[in-house]
Amino acid sequence: MKRIILVSILILAMATVAFAQMGAPGGWVSPQSTATEGRYRSTADNFIRPDAYAGVSFNNWFGMTSYAAAGNPGTAHLGFATRAGKGEDGTGGVYVAGYYGGTFWRNYPNITYTEQHNDWLSEKDKSGVKIYNDIPSISGVPNNNVALLLGVADMGFRLSLTSTHRSIKDENFVYNDGSSDQYYKSYEEEAGAISPQLAWSMAKDLTSNGIRPYFALDLDFNKNYKKYETYEDAAGDEKWVANNEIIGLSNNFTLTRIRTGLGGYTIVNKNGFRSSVDLDYDLRLTGYDNDYNYDDKDGNTKVKTGFNGTVSMSGSNPPTLTERSDTSHTIIPSIAGQWSGSGVALRFKLNLNVGLSNSTQSNMGFKVDSFDGALVKEEDKTVSTISFNPDLRLAAQWRIVPKLTLNLGGRIDLNSIVRTTTEGKYYDGEGKEVEKSSYKTIKTENAMVDVSGSSESRIRNTLATGVTFNVTDNMTFEAATGASNGTVSVFQAPGGLFHFTNLLVSLRF
Repeated sequence: MKRIILVSILILAMATVAFAQMGAPGGWVSPQSTATEGRYRSTADNFIRPDAYAGVSFNNWFGMTSYAAAGNPGTAHLGFATRAGKGEDGTGGVYVAGYYGGTFWRNYPNITYTEQHNDWLSEKDKSGVKIYNDIPSISGVPNNNVALLLGVADMGFRLSLTSTHRSIKDENFVYNDGSSDQYYKSYEEEAGAISPQLAWSMAKDLTSNGIRPYFALDLDFNKNYKKYETYEDAAGDEKWVANNEIIGLSNNFTLTRIRTGLGGYTIVNKNGFRSSVDLDYDLRLTGYDNDYNYDDKDGNTKVKTGFNGTVSMSGSNPPTLTERSDTSHTIIPSIAGQWSGSGVALRFKLNLNVGLSNSTQSNMGFKVDSFDGALVKEEDKTVSTISFNPDLRLAAQWRIVPKLTLNLGGRIDLNSIVRTTTEGKYYDGEGKEVEKSSYKTIKTENAMVDVSGSSESRIRNTLATGVTFNVTDNMTFEAATGASNGTVSVFQAPGGLFHFTNLLVSLRF
């Protein structure tokens, strides 16, 4: 009992964020990994990891399925692995694994329209007119992730694809809002991301003390766009024209992400305790490609494409236009350790995240007396940040009986120390720098900054529990429970020790 209390205290006192660069696409992890903050991965994690597939043991094949209710309801996760061309001893050949996780066709746009007799422009009672009573919504977010892993010569190569993309597009239809008809020449809207990834890793340490390098390249094509054009009868003489293509929303960007690391080097291995150090690097480059409206000399609304920046439509006419490019670097030195004995195992990892980012921004305005969408600078600004964010996580496993293991894990994510330097200058309406308008602002703050740029001044402290049950040598169940963050009961949902929020079954034959 004293040992259990000690383990619980250690978990509450120590934890850190998982750096899942080699994990399944979409960020899925097994219930065992969830409960231990990534410190104790299961076979269901490793079978699709380029750096860990070699440790997955089976005679002919491995399979798994999982259902995660907490945080991402209605998702399915399926995995399968085998070896092709293996020798008589069951080794060698090419390791082949596939994974799918997601919502299938759930949350894709529902499209309903009616074809019937209706007025179309100046043509009365035309047959087969397409009528929408509601413009289809793309507010739902589908989430589908697939991956294929090939393992050969102690190396893993994985190609994966994540998609939250959805879109609608139609032309020459009537929208009836219940009181009147609106004639549309075209309508298109899309949102979400399509994200391919190529990952490579050694699956075997290069030295007796470690070093297992990896490399991953991600391309995230993010779309948030709406454009439409309607027919108008401005003079009321049934001479319908369509020459005002409207950009309702344009917030597209492409994120290129490169991640690499050493894979750990052991510095201590004595009396059942082992410790290692590691170094990871994460580079992110963000580019923009958007459209905006402008008026030509005849007063018609036109579209300018290929704008390398953001377009804000928040109640402003004309829109707020900002040319920009963003670069960020994250350098992550870390130290990890593990110990086991008498049915109890402990692990920890401390990440010392150092962030460096740079954003160049130019606020733009429309050039006076220009009718081609030309822009001039109004303000130049460079925002540079340096941040430091220690993350600590600890996990424990208690083998209650030979086939049943209790998993415990926690995390303390400390406030980031962020220093932001902003330098800028202003321009007049002709794009000439305003004399003595330059400025420089330096700000130092304690804040928890997430990837979206929002911040909050607090420490995140979490605790999770789960179980692993090896039914037979061929079947394993894993589950994460609802007990977390000091809210613990027996059957209550959420917070119940017997309220399972993430279930997985794996088979190997």
